[in-house]
Amino acid sequence: MSGSSRGPGQSIPRKEDGRLVQGEGSFIDDLGLHGQGYAWFVRSPYAHARIVSVDTSAAVALEGVYAVLTGEGEGDVRGSLLPDCPRRRRSDRGVALAVDKVRYQGDAVAVVLADSRDTARDAAELVEVEYEPLAVVVDGVEAVEHAAPVLHEKAGTNVAWHGVYDYGDIDFALEHADHVVKIDRLHFHRFSSTPLECNGAVVDWTRKWRHRREVEHPDADVPAMVIGPSLASQSTSFHFRSRDIGGPREQDRLLPPDRRARAAVEEGGRPAKWTEYRTSTCCHQRTATSEPSSTSRSR
Repeated sequence: MSGSSRGPGQSIPRKEDGRLVQGEGSFIDDLGLHGQGYAWFVRSPYAHARIVSVDTSAAVALEGVYAVLTGEGEGDVRGSLLPDCPRRRRSDRGVALAVDKVRYQGDAVAVVLADSRDTARDAAELVEVEYEPLAVVVDGVEAVEHAAPVLHEKAGTNVAWHGVYDYGDIDFALEHADHVVKIDRLHFHRFSSTPLECNGAVVDWTRKWRHRREVEHPDADVPAMVIGPSLASQSTSFHFRSRDIGGPREQDRLLPPDRRARAAVEEGGRPAKWTEYRTSTCCHQRTATSEPSSTSRSR
């Protein structure tokens, strides 16, 4: 064994650290395109509620705002997203922005494109949404086995997918095994990683249906295959480029935000940049709550 060889348990110097600790990294928030706008989402404070009305007039009138899109217009004009599961494929294809009702706290109801991120955030707070709160369910077993509220009425159930994995000769394996352990119900706790860098994308689009996207996703070919059909575009019309990434991306879901960013680009007539904050799902816009006996407003 040579003197430079390292055995088990010995530290191996990382090759990329020198560049990063000297500030030479290039993350999604370091990037930008000429004349770009900044996107910000209006999100629901309710886990389950009907959307009674959305008033964007104050936001549109704010200086520096290029466009404000709501779920109703986005869904009708720009088509639907790919289905998330086989059951929804037959019933509810979904859209990039909530239409008719929201299905989780933080569900995006509208998107603002403005000349700066601060302006976009200010405009988002001016969007007034009236909600009619609906019953919620927070337990997965209850959502499936009991008369829980159904999120997607067209699907008629909260079961997104059901399948059986069967590999090899199961009967032979069970018959000849030394021990067989049976578990009636296996519970997996909720898990969510917390990367240093939040979601983000820089999106451009031209009339020749050429799409350019700077993303913080390590597998750019995956969003290309998924996003392409949802935009009625071939995957070869996309140019994805991924640079340094600040943490694991397993919990990220690029399709809805990227789809909304494309809609903002199309409406605003300029590139769009969206970078998420750690508290982006918190809701600060004006809301109006419709109750059977009274109506209350909060800011």
